[in-house]
Amino acid sequence: MIDVLNLSVRLAGKTVVHDVSFTAKAGALTAICGPNGSGKTTIMKAVSGELAYQGSVRLNEAEIGNLHVWKLAEMRGVLPQAGSKD
Repeated sequence: MIDVLNLSVRLAGKTVVHDVSFTAKAGALTAICGPNGSGKTTIMKAVSGELAYQGSVRLNEAEIGNLHVWKLAEMRGVLPQAGSKD
């Protein structure tokens, strides 16, 4: 389960995501919808641990910011939106 509480993200000194909360339960389909530029990818980057954030992101009840990188990698997989052209 993923619990997101009061998630905010700042990029280049500007708040681009403000106070987002949701729960994605294991085995359930959860969708993040919105128009281009609304912060969907930014939210997912914060939830995956790729971007710094304020608030709380918990994966199976563990705060991701407190997990070692290797432990986080054991618990989740990330498929980027676009791959490299190598």
